[in-house]
Amino acid sequence: EGFCVAAKGGHNEESHYHNDVGHYIVYIDGAPVIIDAGVGPYTGKTFSSKRYDIWTMQSAYHSLPTIDGVMQSNGLEFAARDASCETGEEETAFSVDIAGAYPSEANLKTWLRTVTLERGQAVRIEDGYVLSQPVKKIQMSLLTPCVVNVSSGRIELTKRDLSEDRASGEACIHYDTDVMTVGVEKIVLEDGKTQRYWGDELSRILFTLSQPQDQGEVVLRVTR
Repeated sequence: EGFCVAAKGGHNEESHYHNDVGHYIVYIDGAPVIIDAGVGPYTGKTFSSKRYDIWTMQSAYHSLPTIDGVMQSNGLEFAARDASCETGEEETAFSVDIAGAYPSEANLKTWLRTVTLERGQAVRIEDGYVLSQPVKKIQMSLLTPCVVNVSSGRIELTKRDLSEDRASGEACIHYDTDVMTVGVEKIVLEDGKTQRYWGDELSRILFTLSQPQDQGEVVLRVTR
């Protein structure tokens, strides 16, 4: 019952890893709202030098930022820093600096992500970043199995039937229209393994910060 959130730090050379340091997922009443797509069928490509040509392995298809098209890199050295967790009766918060998971081309000094469970009320995601030099565009991605409807400052995620008599959850995502714009794209699922989880498609929500400042903060809040 209620909100369930999972988030991770770590590094990008864990067993069966994706490039996903700082990634988070959200379920409400046991049903998926913000997800990890998982992985398609294993092939030779999965375990080759072309592993990161597969979209499910890329940070751009997790709940993570992409800076001027630069995604996280794979390897033990691409890792989180300064992870901490504070638990309480009303809130529990996980914080981690994910800048080290990106190569130097991303021009990140720090990207401090804090994921907070406001018990019984919401999940709040606060991203504070500092750039080493100006960039043109920062995008943040979320994957959802829900039906997506965007209005000013609010994204409604409504129930969608999935496979095997399962369904998605329902939620609202609140965002600051003065900071970012929102777009949605469909991802058509064509392999049996991901279709088994999510049906025939997923939606990718893209929050875009055009001409971001040298430092800034982005806040999302997920409610019922």
